[in-house]
Amino acid sequence: MSTALVEARLDLDQAGLADQLERLASMRGWTVQEALDRALHTGVERELEYAEKMRKLREIQDEIARLPELAPGFTDKDLYDEDGLPVL
Repeated sequence: MSTALVEARLDLDQAGLADQLERLASMRGWTVQEALDRALHTGVERELEYAEKMRKLREIQDEIARLPELAPGFTDKDLYDEDGLPVL
């Protein structure tokens, strides 16, 4: 696919994206279309992986939030004596 056709359809030149696509294609030995396809695929895959990691993180946070508080009222007084030294 020619650069002119890509620019005409998506106006990629406005943000310098056509140059970036051509550069990536040249570096990898791909066509501009392959560069666009692979870049989009990679971006989508990364976003899906990130979303899955965030979902798992929220699950862990929810599990932790449901745990009972083991030491209610735990304060610095429980860690330090009246002189400010750690309680061993």
